[in-house]
Amino acid sequence: MAEIVHNQGSQDENNVDVGVNVGVNVGVNVDTNGEKIIRLLSADPGLTAGSMALTMGLTKRQVERILARLKSEGRLIRHGASKNGYWEVVNLK
Repeated sequence: MAEIVHNQGSQDENNVDVGVNVGVNVGVNVDTNGEKIIRLLSADPGLTAGSMALTMGLTKRQVERILARLKSEGRLIRHGASKNGYWEVVNLK
């Protein structure tokens, strides 16, 4: 029984060690979500973090972190105030 409890959660349904791939999968998901945000803002620069979060199934805070990263990478610029401003996509990949 102790061995089962110890091994529970350390392997996925295909008996692959999940811990090895966690960092890789997180990086892929972040990039994918960043690209989704870029596409959303290209289509509608007036979107808010809250509306993007609802669309993408993320929390508002997750979207805010991704937006901050995209801004620091120089891919987004915020113009205007938070309530009536808009996003400019400046560096499409």
